[in-house]
Amino acid sequence: MPHLRNFEAGDLLGRYELLFPAGKGGMGQVWAAKLRGSQGFRKIVALKTLLANEAFSEEMQRMLRDEAMLASHIKNPHVAETLDFDLHQGIPYLVMEWVDGESLADLLHKIDGPMSLKHVVAIANQLCKGLDAAHKACDPSGKPLGLVHRDVSPPNILISFSGTVKLADFGIAQAAGTEELDADKGLKGKFSYMAPEQIQGGALDARTDVFALAVLLYRLVTTRYPFAGADIGETLWQISSSITPRSPRALNESLPPRVADVILKGLEKDPEQRFSSAEEMRSALERAVPPNLRGDSEADIAELMTQMLGDRMEQRRRKTAQALLSVPPGPTDQLATPSIATLKGLTYSARPRGDATQSLPAPRAPRTRNNIVLYAGGAALLLAIGVGIVTLASNDAPEASAAQASDAPRSAAGPPEAGILPPPLERPAQAHPAPPTLESTRPLPAAAEAMAPRDAAASEQPTARPVAPSGRPSKPTKRTHPKTGPVLESARDLKSPY
Repeated sequence: MPHLRNFEAGDLLGRYELLFPAGKGGMGQVWAAKLRGSQGFRKIVALKTLLANEAFSEEMQRMLRDEAMLASHIKNPHVAETLDFDLHQGIPYLVMEWVDGESLADLLHKIDGPMSLKHVVAIANQLCKGLDAAHKACDPSGKPLGLVHRDVSPPNILISFSGTVKLADFGIAQAAGTEELDADKGLKGKFSYMAPEQIQGGALDARTDVFALAVLLYRLVTTRYPFAGADIGETLWQISSSITPRSPRALNESLPPRVADVILKGLEKDPEQRFSSAEEMRSALERAVPPNLRGDSEADIAELMTQMLGDRMEQRRRKTAQALLSVPPGPTDQLATPSIATLKGLTYSARPRGDATQSLPAPRAPRTRNNIVLYAGGAALLLAIGVGIVTLASNDAPEASAAQASDAPRSAAGPPEAGILPPPLERPAQAHPAPPTLESTRPLPAAAEAMAPRDAAASEQPTARPVAPSGRPSKPTKRTHPKTGPVLESARDLKSPY
């Protein structure tokens, strides 16, 4: 069993960093925490941890886990969403959405006397929607959970400063089929809001929460509880007995009779006489309210919250913003290299001004289709130059043959005078095969071949096929004639005039 301790601001629980305490209940404490995601992502969440209590730690851990599992199946804007559940060094914690507002209990502390009917109906309208969604929640297979909240009371009703009402804290919620697990755990919930069957250990269903909702409405329009005794024992006796409560009109004469009847029907001791669902109660209350008292539900509540708790709203928001900025970034807050699409909207300054923040360096442009086309064009240009050189060498071969024919008498007269023509180019012996020589494949003109004299020196030239270093005879070459010009053995011996 892990050692439970009370956490402090700044503690890290997985990805969440505790900022400041936001509330405290009987079994746990709620913190404002920062979700630290990758690439600098931050978000405020509500994180619920257990209070240090060794005697009931195992039971409390089970309840917190059950709360997370049950609440995660409820999807409704009027129910505080459950986001995550995890363990930190063996200690469980529950993560919920952060509601920028206060509880209904905090609002009632600021209101002297009964709440106006317009605001009561606005709160009840949204609360019934959230409660009905909880009652109709199903598991992933579509099977109804038969969930009962069992603690519908002002501390568990959150109201945002924008006017949204959310049902929260399913810590003691019960699903169908789990009654035996809680049989020996005693009463759970707030005594003043308990239904008779809840006190007597009977079967619970959606009508149990309808009774608690009717007690809440009675409290809002009269400032009193319908079954208030001198102590807890007397209160429980009045609830479980056959005593009927006083009509709320006896304590608030401005209350319309039809609205009072809706509240009294929700307080029936027999579940069969109550509304069968929260939605049925919401519809009945909406029909009972005079048209002149109906209005925009969220707008009316937002106006009331700003009027009653406007100073706390500013303090809470300022405290949250300050906590976000003051907490040093962790390793997961490191910003990754921004993408080109992100940086397209940024303006890069060539000369950063002294009064301006330093601009980001311009990102390196990626290889685009234009760059690829440029590279391909360069390669094609180089290939064209090489083909042109080879073609030029081929075209010059006939001219060299003609020159040989015209200079043949000069060869017959004797060897050329020294200094007139360079000696034939000879390559030193190489260890590896020499590259093939570049020669013209065009045949000599017939006239030039006839005019070329065949002297003894030319006829005695060896015709044996040269042997390559590998031992095999190389490919035979054409018969050469005395030349008066330089011998071009390869394209490298050709000097371009360009």
